[in-house]
Amino acid sequence: MKILVMGAGAIGSTFGGFLSKSQDVTLVGREPHISEIRKKGIKISGIWGERIFKNLHAFTSVRECSKSAPYDLILITTKSYDTEDAVIQVLPLVGKDSLVTSIQNGIGNEEIIAKIVGKERTMGGMAIFGALLVEPGHVKVTVYASECLFGTLSGDIERSKAIADGF
Repeated sequence: MKILVMGAGAIGSTFGGFLSKSQDVTLVGREPHISEIRKKGIKISGIWGERIFKNLHAFTSVRECSKSAPYDLILITTKSYDTEDAVIQVLPLVGKDSLVTSIQNGIGNEEIIAKIVGKERTMGGMAIFGALLVEPGHVKVTVYASECLFGTLSGDIERSKAIADGF
């Protein structure tokens, strides 16, 4: 599965790092975090141990990763107030079978995504773990409360299960 993480801060980088073990992952985030990931990979430490993930692509702009479009799954991990802008930016990377997933704090994010990409391409996600950006290239997972949950707005259980299995 080809996955784009839009908003590679603490949560997005954690998802991207672990998913890169078995999936083709691209991160889009800010400098200097992205520069460190390009140089050394992403270091994830904390309650799940310490790992370094190097098998991923990292960019500061959606335009830089457009040659890999479309993506199978796009994770929106930005702050809620940046949802609309983030989805508009990734819209050229969305294919007819792509799913765009909100993994953010707050309510209403899925509705914003669906307004732009369509309900059939929108998925909600819930991550009940905490992470913080220690320094560029290093994320620390600080707490874990429950498993991550995903579901499509269209009620497509098979697609939801396929995504969950990929995770």
